[in-house]
Amino acid sequence: MTKLNSNNTSRVLATLMLVLSSACGGVENDASDNSVMEQQAPTPAPTPDPDPTPDPDPTPDPDPTPDPDPMPDPDPMPDPNDRGPAELFGAPLADDAEIVLFEDLLAYPEDYADTTIQTEGIVRQNCQKRGCWMEIRSLTNAQSGTMVVRFLNYGFFVPVDSRGSTARIEGVTTVETLSAAELNMLIAEGYTAGVVQKDDGTAVMLSFTASGVMMWDRND
Repeated sequence: MTKLNSNNTSRVLATLMLVLSSACGGVENDASDNSVMEQQAPTPAPTPDPDPTPDPDPTPDPDPTPDPDPMPDPDPMPDPNDRGPAELFGAPLADDAEIVLFEDLLAYPEDYADTTIQTEGIVRQNCQKRGCWMEIRSLTNAQSGTMVVRFLNYGFFVPVDSRGSTARIEGVTTVETLSAAELNMLIAEGYTAGVVQKDDGTAVMLSFTASGVMMWDRND
């Protein structure tokens, strides 16, 4: 076995230390270089998502059903009082006169005696010589009672072909009381126009003196 002196031993140790130092330094440098490389390595770009599947075209709404044409408003009902233009005989009729139904006038003649009123009826017959009187009945009942109309002071007349026309008259009602005998005489002669019989056998005779007459539908 070779004996080493202290000098040799020191040199050997120094050499070993140098070798080890070099080796460690190289390892450290390699590790340092690797760390720097790791730090400097570029971050890989993110993998882009695949193209998203486009939304399918939305299903278009079906063509809306058009609203049906609105129903036209029904034609207004004709006003039964709107008869169109009238013929006027005598004085113009007042706008504010009391209007009495013909049926009420026959049923309650005393209620309207000596009062200026207006009423309406159908001309049942009239004077065929001059048109100096006419007999009217209800507008709606051909079998109703009738009333004779004469004209104030004979100041005007109606046409002789007035039968069947619609007449509105203004004037004064006169009521005359008839005894049973007078009533029977009139009935025997066939005169019943304006005669309203009472339960006790007597009657009243209703007559009308007109100051003006409006007439529609003559000759229709």
